[in-house]
Amino acid sequence: MRAVESKRYLVPRALGGGFWPRSWSVQRKIVVAAVLPFLFVMPVLTWLLWTYGNSTYQLILSTKVRSDLASAQQYFLRLEELQAQQVLAFAQSEKLLRAYREYKATPEFREVLETQRLENRWSYLVFLPVGQAPRVQQVSSGLIAMEAETLKSFSAGLPELASVRILPTPNASPDHKNWQHRGLVMRSSAPVVVNGETVGVLEGGLLLNRNLSITDNISEIVYPQGALLGDSRGTVTIFLDDVRVATNVTLTNGSRAIGTRVSATVKDKVLGRGEVWFDLAFVVNDWFMSGYAPLKDEMGNRVGMLYVGFLEAPYRA
Repeated sequence: MRAVESKRYLVPRALGGGFWPRSWSVQRKIVVAAVLPFLFVMPVLTWLLWTYGNSTYQLILSTKVRSDLASAQQYFLRLEELQAQQVLAFAQSEKLLRAYREYKATPEFREVLETQRLENRWSYLVFLPVGQAPRVQQVSSGLIAMEAETLKSFSAGLPELASVRILPTPNASPDHKNWQHRGLVMRSSAPVVVNGETVGVLEGGLLLNRNLSITDNISEIVYPQGALLGDSRGTVTIFLDDVRVATNVTLTNGSRAIGTRVSATVKDKVLGRGEVWFDLAFVVNDWFMSGYAPLKDEMGNRVGMLYVGFLEAPYRA
């Protein structure tokens, strides 16, 4: 009989004796004893998962946007190289040299240049004789921010095409300007040599302001169908200073966000300090995982930015 009584009280005493309320059953004590460690462990695990999970999440998105920006930069560089090759090829072509010998500065010569300009879809193509042109020994190419008067000297319609009305933009740095009248131009030059003598320079330029085909082509390459999660969308922008002059970013009414400006934080880092940006950024009216890189002119001055990014909300959800 004593042995039986000993067994009857063995389990409750093993569960802690006076630690438990006397009214608790053995079953309740066992359940509480099993759950109690999780009350301390789970908050710690949750904190670790949140901290390291969030870091990994940011790393994954940052790595992707780095790759996206690299692809966009490659396309942009390739476009510049192709234009330089085309200008050089035409400068050395028999078609141009024959036209120069026969027509020189006549309207017929300018008509030959205009035909070639249209064929290559450039914004302008001009021949600058020695004395009016900078000294060019070989083909050169790069970006330049052109004033309206310079654009007009190449083509009367370019200043109007280049002009962009600046729109109020959340998070942008304060600025009193209402218009951006300069044009961001990708230009290429090559010497024209006749009978061993350099007679002038051939210069072709492509205005990037409102050039939606470039941003749309980059977007199709970087963000093809199915490349992004859910209803996320890929966006591409070319900036002159901090103003969007070509973009597929849209406003709430569906129109292109040309004339809106980059956030002050991004402007300070990319245009101000010449660094790249790989992080979340507020783009017009939403948060995008973004990559920004400075665009430099022929003298190495920062004149704009190239941007790619995708809507972050579907990934966060």
